[in-house]
Parts: sequence; C-alpha cells; structure tokens
Amino acid sequence: MQKDNPIEVVLKEDGKEYDFSTATAIRVKIGNIVIDSETEADAFDRSESQLGRLKIFIGGQTIEAKAYNVKVEIEDADGHTLYFDHVRVKIEDTGM
Repeated sequence: MQKDNPIEVVLKEDGKEYDFSTATAIRVKIGNIVIDSETEADAFDRSESQLGRLKIFIGGQTIEAKAYNVKVEIEDADGHTLYFDHVRVKIEDTGM
C-alpha cells in the first residue's frame, strides 16, 4: 500500500488520550469510507502512533477532514468495543 496520504485520528476517553496499544481491532469510518484493521492491516501504522493518536494510510484516496463525519470503533483485549463519535482528525500535508 502506498503511504502518501496519512491521516491521524486523536481519541480521548475520560479526558485522557486513548492507548491504541491495547486495541485488537480498529475500524475507522470517514464518510462512506470504512477502514478495518482486520481486512486492511497495513492501513494502520501503530509504530508511528503516539498515545491517543493513530496514523491511517488510505492509499491514493483524498481525504478532506472538514467534510467528513469520523467514527471510530475499537475492540480491546477484553473483548469490549469502544465507540468514538467525536474524533479530531489531522490531515498530514505531504507536499503533493
């Protein structure tokens, strides 16, 4: 997968940034685009992610943050699914 369009989502739970290292599955819905870690594992780069921040790569698709309603679902190691509806999104400008 070409990694030229990273977006970064920032999640907070109880006022603290969410730790993605505990997630076993991640689904991000941006408008009508659904990115699921179980089917597109290389779309998520946790190695570059900070606490509460997750970089997502969507190949050649163009994302306009302000135009989308972003929803994130995370399954954790305990089998719980967490739903985040109010998510800050940062688009990384790669100068293209």
